[in-house]
Amino acid sequence: MVHLSWYLTPEALVITDAAKYTARQVRKLLNTIRDLNPDNEELAKRTNRSYINEWATHALAYRMHIMRERSKDADLQFDMKPCVKLMYNFLGSFARLILMFCRPVR
Repeated sequence: MVHLSWYLTPEALVITDAAKYTARQVRKLLNTIRDLNPDNEELAKRTNRSYINEWATHALAYRMHIMRERSKDADLQFDMKPCVKLMYNFLGSFARLILMFCRPVR
């Protein structure tokens, strides 16, 4: 069992060393966090799919050595502008497809 490290801030859910994990592990983590924080309205603003798309964008950027310091941890924002949300959903869909064929970073 892999232990995923995470914490909540007032603005975001942060998954540390996010590129180490698979989409399935992140999905399970999101479900666990939602169960642990049922009254967190900020967390409920977005769907798991939206959070996973943002995570996948961070993970793929890290693996491609794009802004590694910034993309190492996935800071999944609770509230974001519609154009940013659209960008993450668009890029995240492709990132998830690419990550399906990659092994997690060790």
